Amino acid sequence: MDSWHTPEEIWLSPRSLFCFLCGTALRNSCAQCNEPITSLKFRFCPYCGFPYKESKDSKLNSQSL
Repeated sequence: MDSWHTPEEIWLSPRSLFCFLCGTALRNSCAQCNEPITSLKFRFCPYCGFPYKESKDSKLNSQSL
């Protein structure tokens, strides 16, 4: 793998609680169904379809359920 494809070690730290770029809180489980997030390739939870990235719309939808 090329070096520009390999993430820096700091990005892989399991102790990280916030994004190093934007400061957003990191999570390891779905906000809707609490199933674990097992891959960063996907944008939606495979169990309930909830988007991993919170938006105003996703917050409103989760409150109405």
